[in-house]
Amino acid sequence: MPRLITLGSAPHVLLCPLPVITSVHSDLVLQFSHSYHEGSESRYILCAQRAPLLPGPRPIMPVLLELTGQICINDCYLTSRGHIDPNDPDAKPVAMCWIEARPDIVSRVYWRSVLPTLQTFMEHIPGPVDVSKLVAVAPDGSVRLQVMWLPDEEEEEEELEESLPVFDQFNNQRVPMSISEVPFGVAVRVVFSVEYHYDSNNLGPATMYASLTRIALV
Repeated sequence: MPRLITLGSAPHVLLCPLPVITSVHSDLVLQFSHSYHEGSESRYILCAQRAPLLPGPRPIMPVLLELTGQICINDCYLTSRGHIDPNDPDAKPVAMCWIEARPDIVSRVYWRSVLPTLQTFMEHIPGPVDVSKLVAVAPDGSVRLQVMWLPDEEEEEEELEESLPVFDQFNNQRVPMSISEVPFGVAVRVVFSVEYHYDSNNLGPATMYASLTRIALV
């Protein structure tokens, strides 16, 4: 059984804005570490470790990434009802939404490095990777990032209206009860981990996704 590394169990966690992680933390080595294993299914989470030539301890740290943008109107399921997979009606609903750049020039420039950074992460995954649940590129070159709320074991028994980590600018939890309550058109700060899922019984590619930790109005 491999040693599992999770956000809840790791003694150290690295929090960094997504667009600058590969430039600001050039002294770190990125890797994906085992975070879940059951039967043929495994999940891996993006982690960082100090370069081996540097002195001092080298703990493997799960990485939490920050990104500021706005919630896309299309394909938004960031509500207490979430989204149920039509191919698996017995599955629990999953809350998810796409994040995009704000309409101002500063935000668009800030977002230019999102796709290259995600591509850097992909280089650390062996074999083919499906990124359709993580990132989408429009014909005009604009990028969208999808985040999904995947509760841990302690939160799995809670309903989405209790566990979904959506907050206002005063740090009060504000779970949207319907699509009309989703804060479209305003700046939000999103915190998430980048992970991938692989089923050894399936000959298909690994699935890369962003697991939501927190989304809050700025």
